[in-house]
Amino acid sequence: MIINPSENIAAARGAGRHAWCGLLLAVVPGFGQFYHRQWLKGLVFLVLLSSFMSVFYDFLHQGLWGLYTLGEEVPRDNSIFLLAEGIISVLIVAFGVLVYSLSLRDAWVNGKKRDEGVALNSVRKQYQMLLKDGFPYLMITPGFILLVFVVIFPILFGFAIAFTNYNLYHTPPAKLVDWVGLKNFINIFTLSIWRSTFFDVLQWTVVWTLLATTLQCTVGVLLAILVNQKDLRFKPMIRTIFILPWAVPGFVTILVFAGMFNDSFGVINNAILSFFGISPKAWLTDPFWTKTALIMMQTWLGFPFVFAMTTGVLQAIPTICMRRQRWMAPAPGPVCGRLRCRWCCTRLRRSSSPSTPSTLITSTSFTCSTTAGLRWRGRTPAGRISWCRGSTS
Repeated sequence: MIINPSENIAAARGAGRHAWCGLLLAVVPGFGQFYHRQWLKGLVFLVLLSSFMSVFYDFLHQGLWGLYTLGEEVPRDNSIFLLAEGIISVLIVAFGVLVYSLSLRDAWVNGKKRDEGVALNSVRKQYQMLLKDGFPYLMITPGFILLVFVVIFPILFGFAIAFTNYNLYHTPPAKLVDWVGLKNFINIFTLSIWRSTFFDVLQWTVVWTLLATTLQCTVGVLLAILVNQKDLRFKPMIRTIFILPWAVPGFVTILVFAGMFNDSFGVINNAILSFFGISPKAWLTDPFWTKTALIMMQTWLGFPFVFAMTTGVLQAIPTICMRRQRWMAPAPGPVCGRLRCRWCCTRLRRSSSPSTPSTLITSTSFTCSTTAGLRWRGRTPAGRISWCRGSTS
């Protein structure tokens, strides 16, 4: 068979024509799908993005203007409200850009299929693929949108506040708030009073996170391994007892601990320490003992979660694996003492290692973000205890 060179040139020039034409036409939402004769899908993109622009145009215009200026006239403009509306506008624009990019990608992918000679899916086939491949995305979309506006939005708002001069002397609606850039961060290291406060906060945050996380993870893992022993009786009851601190509301536990550590009538000083002949401690008046009490309280609040996670992992280990580890254990005796100790440590590490990273990360994040001072009812005779302050003042 003789191939005409002109046909090869025409085919080379036509390669990629549908993909690029569809992509260029998709600049107007839906037109790329119309080019590929996918009328229903193109109509959906066109109506969706047109409705988006018509509904949110005024809000986006006002929000982006407020985010840029933070207001121009008092008392008409409230800088904090404008900042919040501006961040919401940015999030809404991000969702619009996401849908628009999906329209462009769809036009490009279908154009590639046409260039390769592959038939495009019919409406019925697209619907079946949506239910099969896109069902998980459809289910998580409402939760993802809720997550963005409930979790991510407050984080962005707090982050943006750090770049403004919002303080006691610049409080809306009496005053406007202005963008100051990195001035606040520079003042942290250049002003002595800010620098000392910052390092006090940083020091206490590091100590609080490391000690509280280490203690609650250690207690939770050790208790889970001890309760998981084969010969232990009444395991369900013991596990229920260890899980109870997690079931009790944290606010109730905090109030109970506040009474237990009271300097005058607390059970810690009057019963436990006196029983062992230890002098009473100033739990609410001495900064060191106050921080110690807070770490103990956080350990009590956090270890049930680690206990539950580790227990689940240990119960998921097949019985044959546990028996094999027991068979490989050295025989008891003075000669094999070191080997048996090393075997026990290896067994502990291997049995708990699957849950340790995730549990440690979760506990560290939760502990680092916990407002320890506010949990302790805000004030004591020694002054105000606050995670933000880092110590009693």
